[in-house]
Amino acid sequence: MKHQLCTEPMKQLISKNKYEELHQHLVRLNWKQQVAIQMRFWEECTILQIASDLGVTWEEADNLIDSALGVLKDGLINSRIHSTIVSAA
Repeated sequence: MKHQLCTEPMKQLISKNKYEELHQHLVRLNWKQQVAIQMRFWEECTILQIASDLGVTWEEADNLIDSALGVLKDGLINSRIHSTIVSAA
């Protein structure tokens, strides 16, 4: 099954600024990380379902999600730090 990053449902849940900030970081993830995040959090799939769909082991699917969340967390923290520094200057 071919997946595309679909963040439309997220637009309804968060403000436009927060959506744009998160989307900016989501597109930096590799294809498998994007699919794993979308399946896990938008489609509410289990890790086993994600692994099966991507043709990877359960551990690899879990690692994809963990690494993607780390990238998103770091990106969001760094962008907030950067915006705080810029606005303070």
